[in-house]
Amino acid sequence: MSDIIVTDNDTLDRETAVSKSQTPNGHAPYGVAGMFVDDAHIVCAGCVSDEEWHNEDNSVMFGDAESDYPGTLCADCEKPLDTHILVYKSQDPKLFFRLRMSEELGEYNECLTIEQIAEKAKEKAYEMGYAEASPIEGEYGEGGEFADSKPEVPTDSARWANILAPKLRSIAGYEDSGYGTYQELPIDVVHDIYNEDVSTAFREGYYDCAEGKEQ
Repeated sequence: MSDIIVTDNDTLDRETAVSKSQTPNGHAPYGVAGMFVDDAHIVCAGCVSDEEWHNEDNSVMFGDAESDYPGTLCADCEKPLDTHILVYKSQDPKLFFRLRMSEELGEYNECLTIEQIAEKAKEKAYEMGYAEASPIEGEYGEGGEFADSKPEVPTDSARWANILAPKLRSIAGYEDSGYGTYQELPIDVVHDIYNEDVSTAFREGYYDCAEGKEQ
């Protein structure tokens, strides 16, 4: 697993500094994010003066440039320039986790909050639990063969240990150590998501299916 995620200001839901589609001399494929003025500071296309823009001694930063989070800021308006943003796991573990989980949960152009991640993880875990109980669907509900009993989630089975539990840990945000078990805890909140949201939702889905309730 990479320890760097490449993102942008739109994904991070940040107001981006003004950019331009071309340099003073012509078109730039990735646009112009900013200009180095007097080699001392960089300003965005919205803040640079006409004199600075046409000064051939000033160089430009193109839109395909990469900047470490929080990015390169315009010296005047202090907004982040429209470049790629590099988020490092070692430097910003919480933001890295949010970006990683957003992608794994299917949100490729959004940085979900921890609360949103927990909610989507619950939905996936519920679906897993419901599907897992499909062989006994309705047997524990009213009129079912075991209507007077409570279904038990088979947590002592090999399938639970080798397939279901690792998958649930993965949904909660645990990272893999190379063996498909997903035991590494990237940030503390993952432990809470697993115990308070994912595990509970899996059981609710399992019980609902076993009792014949609609998903």
